[in-house]
Amino acid sequence: MTATTRNQILDYLQAHETASAIELAHAMGMTIPNIRHHLAALLAGQAIEVVRPSSRAGRGRPTYRYQLIPRLMPHNLDRLCLALLETLLAGYPEAEQKVVIQRLVDHLAPRQLPGSAHLSQKLSQAIQELNQMKYQARWEAHADAPRVYFNHCPYQAILPGLPALCAIDSALLENLTGLPAFQATQIGSARSCLFYIGHSPKLS
Repeated sequence: MTATTRNQILDYLQAHETASAIELAHAMGMTIPNIRHHLAALLAGQAIEVVRPSSRAGRGRPTYRYQLIPRLMPHNLDRLCLALLETLLAGYPEAEQKVVIQRLVDHLAPRQLPGSAHLSQKLSQAIQELNQMKYQARWEAHADAPRVYFNHCPYQAILPGLPALCAIDSALLENLTGLPAFQATQIGSARSCLFYIGHSPKLS
C-alpha cells in the first residue's frame, strides 16, 4: 500500500505539476498527516522537491507545494541511446540479439547466485536496485508465483523504436533474483509491466 500511495502521488504531480498536501489528501481520500508522511519519504528519496511556499496573510503554517524533481538541463540522450543500440544490434542476427542484451544487463546488474538468500529477501533487494534505476517497482506474494510490477519504464522514450528493449526487463529480474522471469503485461497495453518470478502460471 505504501509503494502504491507514493506512486499515486508521483502520478498526480506529473499530471498537475505542483500540489499541496491538502490537495493530495483530498484527491486520494487520505488524511493530511498520512499524506505528509509519504511526502517526507519522497523528499528523502529525492523524488520530489518543495516549491517556495506561497505567501499567506496572518499567522499559521505556510502552504508548501511539491513537484517532481525537474530535469536541470535539456538533453538528447534518448535519441543517442536509440542510435547506439540500433547500431550495436544491427551487427547481429535476431537470434543473437538476446545474447548481446544479456551482456548489457550483466553490466547493469551482475547475476546473483541461485539459493544465496531467501526468495522474499531476493525480491526486496531486487526492488531496491530496480527503483534506483527508476522503475517504480514493487512485488507481491501470490500462491502461484511471486509477481513484480514496473509502474514506470525508464526506456519508454526509445522503446517504440527498439521493442527488443523489453528483454532487458526480464533479464534484469533474472540477474537480480537468480530465477526465471516471465513477462505477462506491458506498460501501454496495461497500467504496468507484470512479471511472474520462478515460473509462469500460464505455462504450468
